[in-house]
Amino acid sequence: MPFVFVLGVFYLVVEVVLIVRVVQDFGLLIFLLEVVLSALLGGGALLKGSLKALDLRERDPLKWMEGVFLRTIGGLLLILPGVLCDVFGLLALLAAWLRKPPQKDDGIIDVEVLDKDGR
Repeated sequence: MPFVFVLGVFYLVVEVVLIVRVVQDFGLLIFLLEVVLSALLGGGALLKGSLKALDLRERDPLKWMEGVFLRTIGGLLLILPGVLCDVFGLLALLAAWLRKPPQKDDGIIDVEVLDKDGR
């Protein structure tokens, strides 16, 4: 339990330092604009991930874990205000976007039948 507490305090300190640094470098208006835009992007990703989770045609748990889970976590992290959360949220959304969709097996085998003559 003390490790989780120390990790949480470390995260808060890093987040506050990053916010102060961004406000000093770019200004308060740009930071507030970034917070609003990241919240809108996170809400959109969360909505898309939630609607995709309700699709009952896809029942593959691995596909759910790869796509919907990463999109949901990325959306939640983008909704939270802060620079570090936005970075982790964008990385999760990027990983969900770059993953390869699984190949569908339609059960059709393509063969060529030859006569005894080899024709």
